[in-house]
Amino acid sequence: MHDIVTGIDPALQVMAHEGTKRYREVYELVHRREASKPNEIWQADHTELDIWVIDSSGKPARPWLTAIEDDHSRAVAGYAVNLEAPSALTTALVFRHARRASRTATGRSSG
Repeated sequence: MHDIVTGIDPALQVMAHEGTKRYREVYELVHRREASKPNEIWQADHTELDIWVIDSSGKPARPWLTAIEDDHSRAVAGYAVNLEAPSALTTALVFRHARRASRTATGRSSG
């Protein structure tokens, strides 16, 4: 019995005694940050939408959605739909929109 108990993987022991959150903190390869309050961490993502529209030249195109999500509440803080592929510029513009919307919602200046 002693050999069985001492042969248990230390990671499994941490999970059993300290829980899955501590296990992830110690043993996962990717460090995941968790926001403790709203607007502490925002995440941006892009996805090509499954719809077709006609662009300004009359050709069919699939638009891209760029969204910024509040990590704590999972609420969408800002978004934009564009026919251009995602870029740092589109992300910055959506971030600016989200920041202004957040400031307006909290009663701060949108400067």
